Amino acid sequence: MADEHTGGLSAGGKGAVNAILFANYGMIAMDVYSATNSSPWTAESFGGDEAKVASLREYVRHAMIISTIYGVGGAVLAHSLWPVIGLAIAASYMYWLYDRAVTRGRRAGSKSWADAGDHSAHDGATVHDIYPPGNPSLSTWRQAA
Repeated sequence: MADEHTGGLSAGGKGAVNAILFANYGMIAMDVYSATNSSPWTAESFGGDEAKVASLREYVRHAMIISTIYGVGGAVLAHSLWPVIGLAIAASYMYWLYDRAVTRGRRAGSKSWADAGDHSAHDGATVHDIYPPGNPSLSTWRQAA
């Protein structure tokens, strides 16, 4: 039996609709973060550059605002809190992930991809452990940067 809360689905449909709302609005948050920001790995590579970190934080705020507008709008239209719950979980995780990335980059002194800094602060290896000095792969990569 269809009603306004099941989206026209039969018995048990409300749970399915809520699951779709939850997952969809979580993915909307992830999509917005990926559309407005580079990857967390990229953010980690410039965490030692305060101007770049300030720029990243501005775009993270944009992602938070845009995704919140969509989540609240979806909740109002669907008469359900599931869009906000899905969005809040994904957006909170993304905020934490970018913050962790720039913190790691700051500790390592990374300012760009070509200047990866010392990442031994979080994983025990540096870029030179992976690409020892004189390694053609690293030399070529640095010349291209």
